[in-house]
This record gives sequence, structure tokens and C-alpha cells, in this order.
Amino acid sequence: MSSQTDIQKQFYRVYKGHISIAEFEKWVYKTQDIEKIYGNDFYFNLLDLDYTNKYIKNDLEKLILAIIPFGKFEQIRITSLLDHLIFDNHDIVEILEQLYQD
Repeated sequence: MSSQTDIQKQFYRVYKGHISIAEFEKWVYKTQDIEKIYGNDFYFNLLDLDYTNKYIKNDLEKLILAIIPFGKFEQIRITSLLDHLIFDNHDIVEILEQLYQD
């Protein structure tokens, strides 16, 4: 059984491009807990998306941005990057580039 936080993390991963749309689609079909947590309409809208459409990323973002609080995941990620910047001298340029891009 997936928790609400696990589901939100998966939405965040696809939003940030850490997993492919194909992987996300497979996960959506396997994870029926999405329906229990977010309701029938949201889940059926996810199932109804054409994941082969070249604009799927935009369609998916419109659907999930209204429901998923990405702010807390961004805060955790940025705090983690800043912690690495303070305590780890090995990847300073890479971390700074990532922060700059964000």
C-alpha cells in the first residue's frame, strides 16, 4: 500500500524528469491507492491521459500541479543541496550550477 507521501514523491519525480513518462505510466496503472487518496476523478483523469502524446508532460503538469504540494519537496531538495555545499567540498561547482539552474 502506498502512502500519500510516496505517491506525491512519484509525481515529483516525473515532474522533475527523474523518471520517464513510460515508467510513470506503468506506476499509475499499478498504484490504485491514488484513487483512494485523491479520488475517482483525479485517478481517472490520470488513466485517461495519452502518455504517447508529445505534449504529455504539459498535460500531466496541469493535472498534478493543482493537487500535489511540490513546494515542500523543492524545499527539502534545496536544503539538501545547501547542506552538501556547506559540508562537502567535492561537488561545489556542480551544486552551485544546480542551484543556479533552479
